Amino acid sequence: MKSENKTHSTSSVQACQNCKKDFTIEPDDFGFYEKIKVPPPTFCPECRYIRRLLDRNEYNLYKRKCDATGKNIISIYRPDAPFPVYEQEYWKSDKFDAMEYGRDFDFSRPFFEQYEELRRSIPHLAMVNSNSVNSEYTNQANNNKDCYMFFTSTDTEKCMYGSWCHYSYFLSDCYMALKCEFCYECVNIKNCSQCAWSYDCSNCVNVYFSSDCRGCTDCFGCVGLRSKQYHYFNENIGKEEYEKKS
Repeated sequence: MKSENKTHSTSSVQACQNCKKDFTIEPDDFGFYEKIKVPPPTFCPECRYIRRLLDRNEYNLYKRKCDATGKNIISIYRPDAPFPVYEQEYWKSDKFDAMEYGRDFDFSRPFFEQYEELRRSIPHLAMVNSNSVNSEYTNQANNNKDCYMFFTSTDTEKCMYGSWCHYSYFLSDCYMALKCEFCYECVNIKNCSQCAWSYDCSNCVNVYFSSDCRGCTDCFGCVGLRSKQYHYFNENIGKEEYEKKS
């Protein structure tokens, strides 16, 4: 689309040049773009978000050599990355001078062209994983123990295949869990124990295939319950019948 240097009083619907879906630019957005002297976007918000994340890899790990020490390491960068990659201990040490990569800016050349040249020359940190025990295959993580393929998580133990989990124990295939234990394939849970295939739940125990439940125990296939027990598809069937079904 063409940039317009005038005040917009109405919303404008545009076709994303990437996914071809329509998206709306509000009048306030136009005002902001004009204020900072940039043209309106040609990509929809989702495509812009994906483009911003292209340079941030959290979930893919590779075995490669450290370009400084030659050691075999695990990294978020492939072996054929176009820049040097250093293992964590070396990158954080004083064994090389980061200032030596400084350079003058050439105002006669495009900024991003020079930025890419700089980016391809400086050493990159292999991954971010600190104060963890037996958790080599974790990234953007710290204070973890006995974790595997766990990302953006802290203070967890014996967890695997998850992300954004904190202060939790024995989780698998969970996303966004806080202070939970013995849970499997759950999303956005808090203070839960022995729950599986559930999402948006908190303070629940033995809850399965449920969503939006709070303070529930021994429930199956339930939605939107509060402080309930022995419910099966939102129906109270009592302890004896529930134990038969489970």
